[in-house]
Amino acid sequence: MANSGRVLRVLAALAVAIASSAADAASGDSFEDDPAGLISSRSALSLYSAGEHDWQVWVCNVPGGSLPVTPRGSAEVLTNYVTPYFEWLSEGAYTPTFTPEGVVSAERNQCLSEVVKAATDTGATGAIVVSNESRDGGLSQPGSWCPGTSCPGLSTTYPANSRSVLLEGEAIFGGDPRLLAAAHEIGHTFHLGHSSTGTTTGAWADYDNRLDVLSGGTGDRRELIGTLAINRYAAGWIEPSQIRLVQAGDTVSLSPIGSNGTQLAAMKLDPGVAIVLDVRVRSGYDSPLDGEAEGVTVHVLDETTDACPITSCVGLNRRIRALQGTAYGFSHVLDVGQSMEITPGVVVAVTGRNGDTFSVSFGDDSPPWWPDGSELSVSGNTLLWPSALDDGQKISYEVVTPVSRYMVDSTATSVSGLPRGALSVLEVTPYDGAGNRGRTLAISVQSLPAGSGLAAHDPATGKWTFLHSNGALNEIFFGVPGDRPMLCDWNGDGIDTVGLYRQSDGYLYLRNSNTTGFADLVMYYGIREDVPLCGDWNGDGSDSIGIYRPSEQRFYLRNSNTQGFADVSIVYGNDGDLPYAGDWNGDGRDEIAVHRVSNGMFYTAGDSWLLGQSDRRWVVVNNTDDGRDVLFDMGAIAHPYQVLGTVSGGVFGQAGTTVLAGSW
Repeated sequence: MANSGRVLRVLAALAVAIASSAADAASGDSFEDDPAGLISSRSALSLYSAGEHDWQVWVCNVPGGSLPVTPRGSAEVLTNYVTPYFEWLSEGAYTPTFTPEGVVSAERNQCLSEVVKAATDTGATGAIVVSNESRDGGLSQPGSWCPGTSCPGLSTTYPANSRSVLLEGEAIFGGDPRLLAAAHEIGHTFHLGHSSTGTTTGAWADYDNRLDVLSGGTGDRRELIGTLAINRYAAGWIEPSQIRLVQAGDTVSLSPIGSNGTQLAAMKLDPGVAIVLDVRVRSGYDSPLDGEAEGVTVHVLDETTDACPITSCVGLNRRIRALQGTAYGFSHVLDVGQSMEITPGVVVAVTGRNGDTFSVSFGDDSPPWWPDGSELSVSGNTLLWPSALDDGQKISYEVVTPVSRYMVDSTATSVSGLPRGALSVLEVTPYDGAGNRGRTLAISVQSLPAGSGLAAHDPATGKWTFLHSNGALNEIFFGVPGDRPMLCDWNGDGIDTVGLYRQSDGYLYLRNSNTTGFADLVMYYGIREDVPLCGDWNGDGSDSIGIYRPSEQRFYLRNSNTQGFADVSIVYGNDGDLPYAGDWNGDGRDEIAVHRVSNGMFYTAGDSWLLGQSDRRWVVVNNTDDGRDVLFDMGAIAHPYQVLGTVSGGVFGQAGTTVLAGSW
């Protein structure tokens, strides 16, 4: 560690800038070589942190320096203290060796250059230069990304991978050396960066995390302690099998260094940002830790562009800070019974401890939510809804109907068994894996009354297909190609039967039974452009004929099914409107209405409402509950603020057919 944090950062930034051209040769911003997707270019970063590596130890005598340091004495101290430390930290994956080499004399900022000139072994994997100064800081240069000619721009020939450390004399010399600087700077040569609490400002902002040898350590430079699990993973010292990627609702058992269990838990947030957790206990080299430091640590790993200004995120530009940290404190360490919110709606809690293993839960108190404008819709007998959201969590949906309550994982369900002829409310409520309940969406649907059904008329063949309320089907033939269909109670017997308007000759053909045969009533009424409709215009219990003439926007209605002039003639609607007839107010008389396709509105004499999309086919059906006729949407969508509905049984009617409803 440098006496001036500012000097250390400048040198580190210079080292990364030298290596940036190599980043272009490597897999820049690539997480492909990290199974967990946490560390960019992990394989390149851990290139020189595994196996046994030889560090050549030099002494640089600087003007004004007076400590009697020697290469051999320095190598012995590093071997006796630093080698076993890294073997513990890496769990046996990395063993540094230290070989005494030679002595140079130079100004402090020229020590490494003089060592390069004096060196003869260009195959060394690292160089440590110890000055004879009575200070205990250090500087470092990270190793190259890739060895050999694949890394253009690295002009340094010694050591072979450009890793070097400059230590001031008191970091090594004497009976009580300040070894924190040596471990700290060697860690930087593996591209392991500082961690901090994120609360200190100024030159020492990166040195206030007392849990990390790569920050300020315990504050006593003589004490070696461990580093965060995310650093050990970046160095290749934790196996991918010892990592757990978590999300809200999960639980995990976390263990400290040296265990065979999970040593690192991570929750990915935005791209390049993750919450990382590990366990620290007071054992091994972590024995000097303060008692408050024992527990589950919570940090933020930041590899975004702001934290990482070069092509790929390496070295000291990977930022790690404590979540909810305090300067030189331990508020980011959780003991049993403690918790903290790690992202909106997600709380991490330490729920238990067994030996050195801690049980950690990631509770979710944030309910799922619907995208703006979400609503239920109906297609045939299928209820549909959009996907609810909850930061990537799995969502299940509770469906409630008048006859059932159940859970589904999909965004559609088949609805059946609704009360006949009744208005039913259908509800869908999202739940996340933690059991949080979102807002309920509802829709009102009107089912066909008992005894009612649908009929589909095929104008190409004259075939009628009847769907009865019990699901039965039957077919008849009535009419010729091109006829326009009607379905009404022509004789007042309570049964709706078929009728046709033949535009080619202006004749109406009505039949008093839904069977194949000739018309019972034939009359001339209207002209070629007219659109037929029928209803009980005067409340006498029988339906009679009517036409709508689009060129005039005029309805011509008769009170009997006989040839003659209209009993009622009324202008209603605009050009382009579609005519309808029904008992909209339940008074026993049918009234006219129009659907204005241009704005989706449906207009009756006393009311209006929005039907919505213009491509829908609307069918008028009698509601036996209150005597009012209601509209069924045969085009898929039923809106909750209208009296609409769906037909139990699914899709009915083929393309090109006209669907009508009636009672029989």
